[in-house]
Amino acid sequence: MKWAVGPLGFNVVLRGFDAEATDTLDKRFGSSRFPVELRTAASLDLTIDTRPGLFWFGRDAVASDDGSWAMRHEFVAQRDRSGAWFLRTLPSTIGVEAGLRWIVSVELIARGGLLLHGSSIALDGRSHVFVGHSGAGKSTLAFRGDHDGILCDEVSIVCGDEEGTLWCYPSPFWGLHVMPRRHTFEPLPVHSIWLLAGWESSRTETVDDGEALLGIGARIVDIGAASGLSVQVLDRLTELLEYAETGRMRWQLGSSLRALLTDWVHKNDRNTHATL
Repeated sequence: MKWAVGPLGFNVVLRGFDAEATDTLDKRFGSSRFPVELRTAASLDLTIDTRPGLFWFGRDAVASDDGSWAMRHEFVAQRDRSGAWFLRTLPSTIGVEAGLRWIVSVELIARGGLLLHGSSIALDGRSHVFVGHSGAGKSTLAFRGDHDGILCDEVSIVCGDEEGTLWCYPSPFWGLHVMPRRHTFEPLPVHSIWLLAGWESSRTETVDDGEALLGIGARIVDIGAASGLSVQVLDRLTELLEYAETGRMRWQLGSSLRALLTDWVHKNDRNTHATL
């Protein structure tokens, strides 16, 4: 079967899953979920197996420096010399998602992208990404704010393409596991990446590059155990800071998110869209 996660395409073989689980996974990650043609940066082979095996019961993941091997309590993932991935996981969508997030994060970093703990929305043909810790308001902003559509409420995919454009892609990694009617299926150029800072008022603030780098870097998903990726991660962050606006946002429920963002865009629009 064919799966699509952001700019990555997967040729997937499932072993040990019953028909119901297979159908559930294909509906969530299958390429048919996205009715538009995605800009594919890679096509990867992925085998997912539910056979019992050794799992790590520690709190954090253990991994090789380059991320090609990782073990956590939900999965064991390994990439062979040909570039194909093998994922051994518990027979559940949670285990598959956890392992797939690791694989996607590692592959995106190698291809000019990042997997970020943040929600993302569409506004006037471009995207805005909102990063923050759990409880910072990412899902609330996505589901309750006035905008043109949601790319994701929990884990957002940002990646450059071969033509040099920085995109935010629709993501299957939903925190609430719900695809709302306002879901946006089309990848959009990135305008701004926001550090969420509270909801007691509604305002935007500029941040310096150091604060933006630390704030966004703290929200990269799942690769902390792969210390050898740090140089590539720094390269990706530097590109984001150069080609996307960054700021701090406080947004109070009930106020106009559209007005807040539109005002920011008018004041800080360096490019018609972000280019690498």
